[in-house]
This record gives sequence, structure tokens and C-alpha cells, in this order.
Amino acid sequence: MISSGNALRSTLESRDRKRIQAGHPTHDDVHAYLRSAVLALYRDERELIESTVHEQTLAFRIGLRLANSVERPDNRLRVDTEYNRQGTRSKTIRNSGPIGERPDLVIHVRGNDESNLLAVEIKKSAKNIKDDLQKLRQLHSDQFNYHDTVLLILDDAPRWQWIRSDPGLTDIPFE
Repeated sequence: MISSGNALRSTLESRDRKRIQAGHPTHDDVHAYLRSAVLALYRDERELIESTVHEQTLAFRIGLRLANSVERPDNRLRVDTEYNRQGTRSKTIRNSGPIGERPDLVIHVRGNDESNLLAVEIKKSAKNIKDDLQKLRQLHSDQFNYHDTVLLILDDAPRWQWIRSDPGLTDIPFE
């Protein structure tokens, strides 16, 4: 009998192979692109972090940087904020609030659930993150097929939690 850990590892390896065959970035590439985008925000636009701007503003600024790394003429990958579609239907997550269906930031091919690379939830503090973590777990499930999901906490120092691999929040190193 295959353990659930082995089954998950097998599923993730299969998804990685499909991504590479489609010419999409690997998990490590996406990890590096997001890290670079977040650190650039802290370096170049620190005033946004220190102000009371809404999380959507931060998502947009990070998304611009991600788009420069991911979007290419030879692929259909796009970076979108507040994207609420699953194929051609509205995205519906069980037990979500009125805006719970929209990840703050995604890397995907629009209209195709096979190429959902990343969903990001952004918070300005680590308070009240339980619902965000639950949403990210659902987005990572077979229902939505996001290969990676991550919670970003953008306060004094950036932290993140990758749902498939991190047991909790970890600092994003500035090196």
C-alpha cells in the first residue's frame, strides 16, 4: 500500500514533469521569481510596506515584477491579481466569504486548470491567517490544481509559508 506521503510526492513529481514538458517554470524557478519580486518590493518601494495601503496594491506591485519573469511570447502564462475564474466558470471555494474565491495573485494559463502554477495570498500581518491557509490548501487540491500555493506576510520583514512544503511561516532571506 502506498502511503499518502508517497502518493503526494508522486503527484507533485508528475505535475513538475508536465510543467517542464509545457515549457513552464519549475517549482524552484517560481520560488526564485517570487522571492526576487518580494525583495525588490522591499528594496525599491519600502514606503508601500510601511504605509496602510491595501494588500491589493502590494499584490499588483509584486505581480508586475513576476510578469517580467514569467510572461513570454512563446508561452501563454499570465500573472493576474484577484482572478476569480476556474476555466470559464466562477471559482467557488467551500466555506469562503464573499471574496474568498479570488487569490490575491496567480500565475496560470487563463481558461486552463492544467497550468495553474501558483496562487498567493498576501497579508500585512500574521494575525487571522487561518482562513487564508485553508483557502490555499483548497486551491492546492485536485479541484483547482494549483501546483504551488503560498501565504506571504509583508510586514517589517517578509515571511512566507509554501503550503506543500513549509510547516509554518519562515523568513524570506535578503541575501
